[in-house]
Order: sequence, then C-alpha cells, then structure tokens
Amino acid sequence: MKEMEADILVSYNPEWNQKFIEERKKLLNEIQEEGIRIEHIGSTSVVGMEAVPTIDMMIGLTEFDRGIKNVKRVLKDNGYREMINHLELSERCLFIKEDDSGTRIFTALVVKVNGRLWRKKLEKKRLLSTSEEARKNYADFKRKNIEECGGNLDEYYRLKEEYFSKK
Repeated sequence: MKEMEADILVSYNPEWNQKFIEERKKLLNEIQEEGIRIEHIGSTSVVGMEAVPTIDMMIGLTEFDRGIKNVKRVLKDNGYREMINHLELSERCLFIKEDDSGTRIFTALVVKVNGRLWRKKLEKKRLLSTSEEARKNYADFKRKNIEECGGNLDEYYRLKEEYFSKK
C-alpha cells in the first residue's frame, strides 16, 4: 500500500461531490439491486472540511446476504479490490479503488441499510456538517495522527475509527 504524504489533508474541493455523483450513478446502473442506497460519507462529503482526497462511499443493502455477491462482482469489475479488514466484520465489506499511480481515490463500505454502522456513519456526517467546532476538532485530530502514524494509511484509518467510537 502506498504511504501517505505529509501534507495529505487538503482544503475542501467541490469537485469531490461531483466525482461521487458520477461514481454512484455508474455503480447503481450496474448493480441494479432492489433496496440499494449509496451515500457520500467521510470528510470529502462535508462542505468546508479539510480531507484526505479519497471519496468515501457507503453502499447500503436492505437484504445484505442476498445482494452482497452481486455488489462485490460489480465493484471488482469497476476496479475496486476488497480489503482484508482487521476489524470484526459482520455484514460489511470494504473495497478500495486506486488510480494508475496507486493513490487511493475511492473507498466503498458495503453494509446493511439502517444497521448500526449505517446509522453511525450518517450520524458522523451530520455532526461534521452542522458543527464548525466538530469540524475543527476532527481536522486537528487528523493532522496530529497523520504525523503520529508515520505515513501508514491503514493505521491512520484505524485511529479515525477509534476517534468516533469514543464520541
């Protein structure tokens, strides 16, 4: 995996939302699973938030067991690869998509619609979207952890998950 650059947090870019919309449309056209929802999550979804310029998506399935095989196939056909996750996984899968240089450009977290993780991720987005103080505190936390994890992207993402699990 490619290591992070020291200045990986960048100012908000309105193009992130457009890229999400394009990717979402493409995936929905191919997945065609009943009850599927795709949400833009993470810092790139929050207007004004500094972010690692990776667009995070959450794909929600109402019938996870029935739809996951099809979703995995479509994601893999579209250049995503499934991550072996160190977190306990039940009714969730994580995929990443990289550009030709190996830079992560999309993540796709597949979960059950209205499950615990679905609700938690949307709650985090609402908090960051509505609270300037939450955005500032979270950006400070991310800057500190980029330095502390020495460029290890997996460690950085693990620390971010811990930050919101303590809230």
